[in-house]
Amino acid sequence: MEHEVVETLCMFERFFPPSFFDIMVHLTVHLGREARLGGPVHFRWMYPFERYMKVLKDFVRNPARPEGCIAESYLAEECVQFCSDFLKKTTSVEEKQERNTEYENSSILEGRPLSAGTAITLTEMEKNIAHLAVIQNMAALDPFVDMHLEHLQDTNPRCRRDASMLWSMHAKNYASWLKEKASYFTVFCIYLV
Repeated sequence: MEHEVVETLCMFERFFPPSFFDIMVHLTVHLGREARLGGPVHFRWMYPFERYMKVLKDFVRNPARPEGCIAESYLAEECVQFCSDFLKKTTSVEEKQERNTEYENSSILEGRPLSAGTAITLTEMEKNIAHLAVIQNMAALDPFVDMHLEHLQDTNPRCRRDASMLWSMHAKNYASWLKEKASYFTVFCIYLV
């Protein structure tokens, strides 16, 4: 393994930039020798201890007194764990049915809603706002937006000077203007046919 790792890294040098070869890539050169000298890794692995040290560090609430925070939080966690184990053994609590268990063997997984649906009635203003948002964001109607803006600038000199006035008038009148244009185009197309 030691010889093959060195050859593999030499082959990597042909394809990868020098920035790829950091300390972690170089570590693979030493893994074979380390396994031969140290034996199986689980006898000398520090990962579980490092992981638990992170848990203990997370207990710190006051950086001025880290040891006291760790001790207090550790004691609180032990108490909660003891109470939880005690209550599991002494009280019988009906377990909640898991969601979607009846659909496990089904070919279609269907969910159950978290709560009952609620009906919402929109006001006329909210309907107009939603309608305007839809017709302004349709790609097929983009040319009509430009046409309406040009129409407003041609008919109203204030819209030509003031951009905020132009857009407020556009928001107010675009839906009715588009409806009028659509009926005009429909009649025109019927006439052509």
